[in-house]
Amino acid sequence: MNKELSFKNIVGIWLLAIVFLVLHGITISFGTFDRENIFIYLTFFINGALWLFLLVKELWERPYSMKIIFYTFSLFFFYFAGLIQYIAGRFPWIVYRDNETVLKANCLLFLFTVSYEFGSQIVSEMKLNTKGLVLKEFNITNARLVIITLISLAVFINKVRMVGFAGLFSRLTVRGTVEYSESSAITMLVKQLLMALQSIAALVTLMAAKKNYKKSIFFIICLGCLACTYPPGMISRYAVATIYGSIFILMFDSFKKNRVFILFFVLAYTILFPFLNNFRHADYADVDTIKALSNTLEGIKTGWLAGDYDAYATFSLTFDSVKAAGATMGRQLLGVFFFFVPRDMWPNKPIGSGAYMGQSLGWTFTNVSCPLPGEAYINFGTFGIILFGAGFGFLSKIMDKFYWEKKSTVNTKFDILYAISLMMFFFMLRGDLLSSWAYLIAYISVWVLFTFNIPESLLKKG
Repeated sequence: MNKELSFKNIVGIWLLAIVFLVLHGITISFGTFDRENIFIYLTFFINGALWLFLLVKELWERPYSMKIIFYTFSLFFFYFAGLIQYIAGRFPWIVYRDNETVLKANCLLFLFTVSYEFGSQIVSEMKLNTKGLVLKEFNITNARLVIITLISLAVFINKVRMVGFAGLFSRLTVRGTVEYSESSAITMLVKQLLMALQSIAALVTLMAAKKNYKKSIFFIICLGCLACTYPPGMISRYAVATIYGSIFILMFDSFKKNRVFILFFVLAYTILFPFLNNFRHADYADVDTIKALSNTLEGIKTGWLAGDYDAYATFSLTFDSVKAAGATMGRQLLGVFFFFVPRDMWPNKPIGSGAYMGQSLGWTFTNVSCPLPGEAYINFGTFGIILFGAGFGFLSKIMDKFYWEKKSTVNTKFDILYAISLMMFFFMLRGDLLSSWAYLIAYISVWVLFTFNIPESLLKKG
């Protein structure tokens, strides 16, 4: 509440509220009413109104934040998608959910949100030290920039060696190569580390270029290597958002001065990412761009019932999983924290919660997501909803407070970590936690490697 909003920003925020009300009306009129339980609709509306109120409140204070990501995700995946699926009587992966299950899901999502806010409010009352090492002005030597740029080039050259230059822009060209062979968890982690190396290299050189335009050549080289090694149309949506979304945040300081980031993010997720997905399994030249765009726009209306918006359905399915196999009492969470341990050393190492849920229900297809509230319920039942909600509310507010309470004119190494975490949080909310956490740790590890400076005091002692 420390910034005065212009009339344009105030209008923009309330336009968002009006859009919500319009979408709510469209949602209610979607398809044929197969349900007549007015109490269920009331719980959907209470949750939707709560998430909208908290989103507008947070937008009033800052243009973007971890909390804004949480409320936006909840509105789209748990409110709009959940309500449309309930009305249509069609849920991804499972056709029907009875009223009792839907009511339980809505009540637990309300509890998760209240717990999230509670954890956030604890941090609001805390006095944080915003003068730490990671919050000091970002400085990097030319020697380190050269090394980072060479590493980015090496990753690019290695990718060309593996799949050929044509393979960079066509999955069809590289089917059957080592790049697409069946991989172990360690191999997947190595692939993620390589992606993180190029992504963080671009972000670090971008920060250096913002401070001294003469260093822009390092950023241009790293960005070029990144765009060729991981083209937006060849990687998953979460990777596009994490890599290129974080670059946009750091590149354009204007995002800190207006409230348009969330609109860009929503448009990217609903239109841009689905459009780019048309290129993932085909040659760029073979894709009919006009048809792909038409299918993307049509998907805005029909996609609510598809697997891309399965978070509400999979959350409700965790109830069935716990009923069938019991809560894991933290075993799934243990697998998240020790994801790096090879399965050869830990034969009964937990698998991702989405796959675990599918197995416990006897499914043969288990490649499904498990949203954060679902992770909470699988681990500790209703108590997990409170524990995870408060814990992630606490962590979200910590990140937001460090980022927004430092001097806004100073570029710091924490800015890089925050931009990455902001984008990854959306992926973490959709789940599952095992993969999203492993990927986040890969980015954090590279961030530390590229930005850590040995204190001069230690150098003198040496």
